[in-house]
Amino acid sequence: MRLQFFVTLLCLSFFRFSVAESSYFVREKANSNRLVFAHYITQFPISLDNKVSNNDYYSRQYLTVDGESGKHSEYGGFLRDRPALRKVIKNDHWKNIDFASEIQTAISFGVDGFAVNLLSADLKSKHWENFKNILSASDDSVKSFNILFMPDMLSMYDGKSDEFVYSSLKKIILDINNFKSIYRDGSKIVVAPYLMELRSPIFWKSFVDDMSNSGVDVVLLGVFQGWRRYFDAYSDLRLFGFSDWGTRSNEKFLNYWLESNEFEQVFWMFPVSVQDFRPKSFFYQEAHNFNLMLNSWFKAIESNSGLVHLITWNDYSENSHMAPSLHNGDTLLSLNSFFIQWFKTGKMPIIARDAVFYSYRKHSTDVSPNVQLEGFKLYNSDSPNNRIQALVFSTAPGILTIKINGEVKAIQDVPSGMSEVSIPLEAGVPSFVLSRSGEQIINVKGKTLIVDHVDFQDLSYYFGFSLSEPLKKPLPPLLYKNY
Repeated sequence: MRLQFFVTLLCLSFFRFSVAESSYFVREKANSNRLVFAHYITQFPISLDNKVSNNDYYSRQYLTVDGESGKHSEYGGFLRDRPALRKVIKNDHWKNIDFASEIQTAISFGVDGFAVNLLSADLKSKHWENFKNILSASDDSVKSFNILFMPDMLSMYDGKSDEFVYSSLKKIILDINNFKSIYRDGSKIVVAPYLMELRSPIFWKSFVDDMSNSGVDVVLLGVFQGWRRYFDAYSDLRLFGFSDWGTRSNEKFLNYWLESNEFEQVFWMFPVSVQDFRPKSFFYQEAHNFNLMLNSWFKAIESNSGLVHLITWNDYSENSHMAPSLHNGDTLLSLNSFFIQWFKTGKMPIIARDAVFYSYRKHSTDVSPNVQLEGFKLYNSDSPNNRIQALVFSTAPGILTIKINGEVKAIQDVPSGMSEVSIPLEAGVPSFVLSRSGEQIINVKGKTLIVDHVDFQDLSYYFGFSLSEPLKKPLPPLLYKNY
């Protein structure tokens, strides 16, 4: 029997107030069936050990050069960012409370579910434990929240026989079938294999048929890398839908998606990403500040895609995370919430409050590290981008001024609505001032210092928001309805 927890009005009111205060557009309920799933990695929950944030596993082992016995010393540490800090939870079921908190956060910003990328077939692993805890938390959510089962066909089954894969997937699906939050098409469980192409169409057809004979009907939402190569062969399976992992290069995105509408022939889950920088793999792709994410949303909105796949909620190892984090706060969720509503309602939200989002790297891609022996390589992109970008959401025409260390670098008129201003990256602290009729409306300073020398490179973009406070002080844990 699960332990019962009860929400304290104080904690719940605190959380809802913080979200409401950061709203810069008129919230409108959607009447469409379009849903948004955030890609959840079971490796990176809010906390790994429930210790004080400056001495927990993230801080000691993942963010330090010599963490995990120095295995990440070549590239300056495993991670460059981490989940937002929180206080120690004095409860044996702190993991459950953390997952409940993440679900509440996702719901508050318009996300309808997690596409949980299960990374291990071992049902005694931490990945499996986390997956089951997420399902339990989702079942107990005050508001409906879906969990899309996404088995990782590489991490779980690389080198395994078809027989092993079939047996493993069947066992998992039979186990999770009783959870009400599992995403379904009617009564059928939707299974979204990541790298579906690693198993043949014949395998998947047999699997679906045999699951039906076992009393649990499933349908497949194929997630491919390079979907066009597999479209014809897998279309014969009459899949629930198709999706693609997509590219993290803004230049490649423009070529890959904007010139093609072939994917609109089927039910589609469109990928939306912010960036990709992998220290452990020594490469990064060029997202061009916010542009990759913006172009992804514009394409998803104008297409007939039924679902959006936010890639990712919490993969800090690839710096593709959008969940509240130490460095970025809730900036990316706040920005995504605008487009989530647009995607669901089919119309651009009304801007109700002036806001400025900003993005930049903490150093130029041209900076050579003092300690790191090998620099990170640009992958699948034409050229690096070293610019400071501001996205302005303005209730009326105004003027945006960008400064570095107080020195004016750009003054530009901005119209009402959404607009973009950018300048070359330069060492110092940038600030962004929005004024109107001689009156200063917004004056927000970047939280991250731009430098011209480093020991180890950090080619991730840092993000901030004029209505969001830096999440450097631990937030109180958000308790949940029940467990």
